[in-house]
Amino acid sequence: MILLLGGCALRHHLHYEPVAFALAPYDPALVTGMSTQLDQMRGHAIGEIRTAGGAPVDDLGSLPPEVVWAAWSTALGWARGAELDLLVDGAPVTVWWSVDRDLTLAWSDATIWRAPTGVTSEWLVDTYGIGGVFDGDRTWGAAELATLDLSLSLLTDEELPAVSGVRFVREGVSPRGLRELAWYDPTDEPPEISIFDAAFDIESDGFVGPVDAPLPAGVGSILHEIGHALADLEARDAWLRCGVARAGSDREERRDACRAYAEVRRRGPRIDAWQRFRDGRPGPSSFGFRNPHESYAEAFALAHVDPDALERALPGATSWFERADTR
Repeated sequence: MILLLGGCALRHHLHYEPVAFALAPYDPALVTGMSTQLDQMRGHAIGEIRTAGGAPVDDLGSLPPEVVWAAWSTALGWARGAELDLLVDGAPVTVWWSVDRDLTLAWSDATIWRAPTGVTSEWLVDTYGIGGVFDGDRTWGAAELATLDLSLSLLTDEELPAVSGVRFVREGVSPRGLRELAWYDPTDEPPEISIFDAAFDIESDGFVGPVDAPLPAGVGSILHEIGHALADLEARDAWLRCGVARAGSDREERRDACRAYAEVRRRGPRIDAWQRFRDGRPGPSSFGFRNPHESYAEAFALAHVDPDALERALPGATSWFERADTR
């Protein structure tokens, strides 16, 4: 998963923005000026402003200052159609910008989920059947291990085989030179999911889940990669068959086995089913607008942490994931 800073491709479509851009450092002294500027933008750059319950906001000064900060900070062209989960000075705020630039705001006094202490890599292996938790050029912190535990705990019994034998490795930055949060590659054996610094760095500015039950943003990053692992189960099996054929089969068998891998790697049955469901619709997030693999992984993560947000972004997707034949 790559860190994005704006959903420009989706500006004319409702969508979930999976990674909040870094907000300016919160300064309560600036909030009054922000309220004034937002009022001046009404009727042209901004349409109606309302709360999640539908009540119009006539007096921006009546809103919590953190909410004004989130509204002003996202009053940009790229945010059209976007739903964003933001943390402003630790306060969770969700903003929805319609494609017509109407603004809906939701907030709560809930605190972000904090990890329990005492989660160990051995416990994670025993509980979920993963292939291990390993330090790369970074060491797993206690809170990071607990975030991994929370992510794995959200999987259903039908989805757990996707992480069977998978190694979770803590790395600093992507070797591909991209601003990636995490990475899964089914051609590793055993397969690995690398979690980079960026997956945890974003937690200072954003969260996932409902605004009244916010979860660390890293949970979304981890679940996104697990979504890839689930979608690539057939590709993983085909890759192993290709490897066996390369080691000892004749030329025709090698060609057939590796061609079969190439075919399923490009799509696979789950991605094909997802594409049939999407039927040309974009989303659910700006990441994976046109890439079906990334779209599926984003939807998979949202289905686990915020199914209501998934439904707003792509109607019918929540029930699609609830059907066993699509998992």
